[in-house]
Amino acid sequence: MQTFMFGIRNFIRPNLLTKSYIDRKTPKQIVENFNQMLSYRNEYFRMVSKIMNDLKTAQLPLTISEQNQFFYMLFFKDKSSIVQKVDECYEKLIDQDIFVDELKTYPTFDYGTFDQITQSMDIRNTETFNLLLFLAIRHDQKEVIEKMMNLVVEDTKSIPNTKTYQLLLEHLAGVLDGSLKWVLESLTDMDINLVNSIIKALVNSNHINLAEYMVLQLFTTNSCPDDSEDSESVVYKQLTAEDKLVYDKWRTTFENIKIITGDTEISYKLIPTENTFRHLIKNYCNESTNEAYSKVKTILNILETFHLPITTRIYKTIFTKFSTTTSELWNLRELIELTSKLISSQDYMYASSNDASIFNQRMDNLISNIEISRQLKRFVETNLEPSSGMKLPNERGNFIKLSDDLIERLYNAFIATIKRKMSTESAIEQGKKLLRTIREQKANLDHQLLSTRRADPNYSYTSSKQDVYYSDEVTYIKKGFLIDLIDIVYSTEL
Repeated sequence: MQTFMFGIRNFIRPNLLTKSYIDRKTPKQIVENFNQMLSYRNEYFRMVSKIMNDLKTAQLPLTISEQNQFFYMLFFKDKSSIVQKVDECYEKLIDQDIFVDELKTYPTFDYGTFDQITQSMDIRNTETFNLLLFLAIRHDQKEVIEKMMNLVVEDTKSIPNTKTYQLLLEHLAGVLDGSLKWVLESLTDMDINLVNSIIKALVNSNHINLAEYMVLQLFTTNSCPDDSEDSESVVYKQLTAEDKLVYDKWRTTFENIKIITGDTEISYKLIPTENTFRHLIKNYCNESTNEAYSKVKTILNILETFHLPITTRIYKTIFTKFSTTTSELWNLRELIELTSKLISSQDYMYASSNDASIFNQRMDNLISNIEISRQLKRFVETNLEPSSGMKLPNERGNFIKLSDDLIERLYNAFIATIKRKMSTESAIEQGKKLLRTIREQKANLDHQLLSTRRADPNYSYTSSKQDVYYSDEVTYIKKGFLIDLIDIVYSTEL
């Protein structure tokens, strides 16, 4: 029952509608996948409902957690950014007279629904309270949210926990008004998830200096990373969905112990996660901001100090900024350094695979048909050799994937950055030749990837040994071309 009700991913993160997926799909594909996703959820919920009815018939009691999970699945709604994007795609298809099935809708959760649930469940139970607050926020029920905030004000000792304040901060982010100030002033016990929510709220409220100050004070001035990297410390980083579930259980246990012992506060171990830094990086890379790359580099250095991987989505965000900015504060040397970091760290995460790791190969056999210049060999030895201090948790999974989308953004970043350097007549002439070479090299990469993928018509991106082999080969090819790209740019003076 536990596995069936709480182990399903359909209601946590819709893989079919992640931002990276939406950005490269057509409106028709997005709408069709959205409908398909809601159908999967409805079918799953029907199975859960049948089990719940069977338990009720057998007069077997349900725990509060099981009841809450039932309502969570029943009224679940995706983030507003996803809903808005799907609605826009659907309207666009209707305007263009493109046939598509009618857009499926979410179950209604309003004040009447809230009132009905609270008549049968104890709203002052913290777990139930947090569930209803989550649903009210996702369904944008301002009246329900206001009522629940008033309940928190009336009973700050027994109702709210760190999750409650985290939900309120997520909701109030971007509106630094009296409500958000009250939440911040009410905080006593702060774990890393709550710290992350505060940083996000400050960034979204355009209080960047405060967010920066908080990060620097907590994770540079008075803290030092745990070099032991024991299993507990790795879980605290919440790199996987399983780690996040374990961490939530730990946090709930700590809060329950606090109630039993009557302690006034809990002392949490603050180990940063990706989300501690991601919102500042997103702000620095926002198209409307004019921050220097040096600020991004500072945050990346702190992130790496705590042995956190710079994930694919962070690399995408930064490479996109290199493509769109007109500032000389994002220059070619820094882009080459970032690309080198991408190759090194991705190779480290792939250390268990001899097929995909370039450092497990002889340099002479790095990539067939690509000659490495003497100058680049020195560069590789200096910049690409993974240091002994690199302690990325590769046993937790591969967090740095050389996806086609990432490679496309990286090449666009190089092209845009080179164009910014073409200021003199000689630089323009050199730049045109360099850009032509890079475009030809990218075309060769695309051709080689296509040939490799066509070689196995059954290639399906599954986890079979054969598919893993082809995936490793594709990754290896991409890394070889990236090193060749650095060679091309590194040996040309603009």
